[in-house]
Amino acid sequence: MKVLSKLWIVFAMIAVAIPFVLLMQYFQGLAVTGLNHQVVWGLYIAGFTTCLAVASGLLVFVGIAQFKGIDERQHLIASVAALGFLLAAGVLILADLGKPERFWMILVNNKTQSPLWWDAIAMNSLIGVALLQSAYGAFKMWKGDCELIPNKIASVLGVIVPLGLFLITTHVFSDMAASRPAWGNPIVPFAFISASLAAGAVIFSFLGADEEQTIAAKVMAPLIVVNIIFAVMLHLKAVPVESFNAKPYLTTGFWVVIALCNVVPLILCIVARKSSVIMSLAVVLLVVGMVIKKLDFIIPSYTANNFAYPGGASYSATMPEIMLTIGAFTMALAITGFVTMTADFLKSATVKVS
Repeated sequence: MKVLSKLWIVFAMIAVAIPFVLLMQYFQGLAVTGLNHQVVWGLYIAGFTTCLAVASGLLVFVGIAQFKGIDERQHLIASVAALGFLLAAGVLILADLGKPERFWMILVNNKTQSPLWWDAIAMNSLIGVALLQSAYGAFKMWKGDCELIPNKIASVLGVIVPLGLFLITTHVFSDMAASRPAWGNPIVPFAFISASLAAGAVIFSFLGADEEQTIAAKVMAPLIVVNIIFAVMLHLKAVPVESFNAKPYLTTGFWVVIALCNVVPLILCIVARKSSVIMSLAVVLLVVGMVIKKLDFIIPSYTANNFAYPGGASYSATMPEIMLTIGAFTMALAITGFVTMTADFLKSATVKVS
């Protein structure tokens, strides 16, 4: 946990790349990315959905922990961390749209058939819950355990709203299943939910005080196992056959990702969950694996050799895409690290005064 509070300035310096890449893309267009007429979703959307999943998982465990009584420090840090990942998601979706004003057009035009409209509703709803929980956590740090907002109402919202995101995600992908059959797979919501909860549990446990053993710490290993099962099932079904002959984005590489980004974090969470350094490595591997697996799910349906794209299409992320995606994630880490440092300072100052 101390890793974040010490390195937040480094993360912030890396995140400085965000405005420069956005400005370059604003003036030069999406031509600076690997996206094209055939492949319109790539690394940005993979990073966007990963950020939403991480934030959702964190908010679920904040809500669950409130029922049992959550330390005000962990409440504040985990809620602000979720907010940081939602801000990162906002950066990535703006980059994917090409121009910021297009996000406003999506909201005001009220085109409910657009998947981006549903994404905007989901993200704004999560931001509302994250702000509520962050404010509640900050007030508890200031005044102690209090009932500024009824605890159960805040906790129920913290669980229901993020889980509702997966219904929206399922709707978005299934609505496009006619042209991309793999996206209508019934395994999709289970794979997404298990990934979100696994990441949320690991990060929530990592953000807690070193001596704490929260419910997240107890369930994170089983959740990772469940996620591995659903990820493998989804991958095996992600490439349709017969008339829809998609090119796999990952073949043997998928199993390398499962080994490094799921099995290794699983082992680390079991044998070294009290080490903040080891747990930080588990968090990084898990999140990187989520991004890659999202690409493995998205790209094959765009690179299909079918009636729409004879001969198929190709996609490779460019350096601006990679820089902006890394910058968005490090921005979330910088925000989390700064709040961690501030919360630890305030808590130690309170202890000294008392």
